[in-house]
Formats: sequence, C-alpha cells, structure tokens
Amino acid sequence: MVALTQLLNFLAACTLAQAPLPQPAGVAKVGEAIPGPFHPLVLNGDLADRYHCPLSDFGGRPIVLILVRGTEVSDAWKANLATLNTWQGNLQTLGMRSMVVYVDDSFREPLALASIDKRRDLQSKMKGLLGTTKEDPYPNFPVCLDSGDLLSRYPMPEGVEASVLLVKGFRVVDRVDLNPGDATGARMEAVLKMAEAKLVDKKLLSPPKPRLKPRIED
Repeated sequence: MVALTQLLNFLAACTLAQAPLPQPAGVAKVGEAIPGPFHPLVLNGDLADRYHCPLSDFGGRPIVLILVRGTEVSDAWKANLATLNTWQGNLQTLGMRSMVVYVDDSFREPLALASIDKRRDLQSKMKGLLGTTKEDPYPNFPVCLDSGDLLSRYPMPEGVEASVLLVKGFRVVDRVDLNPGDATGARMEAVLKMAEAKLVDKKLLSPPKPRLKPRIED
C-alpha cells in the first residue's frame, strides 16, 4: 500500500511538472475589466518626473490607452502624438481622456526599482525625443514611461508595435494591435474616429441647460 501511494504521488508530481505555467491575466477580450492601476513615470505636464497613475484620475470616463513598445520616438509617432493631442483637445469637455505609455521591455523589474543611472538616462532620452524638455508639445494628455513589468498585467501580443485599448467604465470596449509599420497617420486617424464613435456619448456627456420657470411677481 505504501509503495502504491508513493507511486501515485510520483505520477502526480510528474503531471504537475509537465503542466503549462499559468499565464498572467490581462486585457485580451472585449468586455473584460481592465487589470487595475499602474504607476508609470510621467514625462510631460504638471506631473512630469513623477510616478503617477492617470487611470486613477480618469475614473470611469472613456479612455484611449495607447501602449507603445520600445523607447524610440519616430517621426511617424511624433505625428501620431500630435494628431492625438488635437483630437483629445477637441473632446476634452465631453469627458474623453487619453494617455500614451512607452514600454521598455528590455528589463522586467518595476521602473522605480531599476538602476537609478539607467532610469535617469532613459528618462532624459525620452524627454529629449518627445521634445518635452523645454515645452510641452502634447499638453492635452500624459506621455509616460514604464518597464516590461507593466506587460504582466497589460500584455501586448508578441511582435506588435503598439496596442490601443478603448476603455469605458473600467471595461475594454475594443482593442487594436498595430504591427510595426501599421501606425501610419491614416491608421491612427481611423482608430481615433472609431474611439469617438464607440466611447463618446454626447447626449449623456453634454447635459442641457435647466429650463427656468417664469418669475412670479410679488
């Protein structure tokens, strides 16, 4: 009996050893709740050089969350950021919010725990590429930096250059994953047009002025 029990335990251990490791949960399907807050390093605006979670400020408002893999800012992406800034400015009063996070997945630990020299060098490089060292070319939304640790909660498919998450009420309304070379100006404009159609309800976000009753004279 003892030998049989040991054999069964050995077989169970072998089965567990061969089982695939559980994958981290993330935003993959429409209708799922977002995994929660995170604290990237903000590179522009009033919160520049601070670790802050814009999602905590946005609340349940409609959000366009753009994750960009890597720390290079091409001319195409500078144009996309300018397009997003104009689009966001036009919809600011309707409750729309957006943010862009550049993800350096060359290291996996949280950004705040990375080598201070590497972090400062990367921070200076990104601010120089974005043009935020002297003035803010994108005042209508935060541009942020984070490490590959973010991808354990907000995973991006292998090989994609950017993921655009359309979020409302803390749930994913839609998702667009862009392969390298796909993030053209025309494609970005199409994505933002789709975001406006799916996220902005102008009837709800622009309440009518109250009607005043006729004044009763004494």
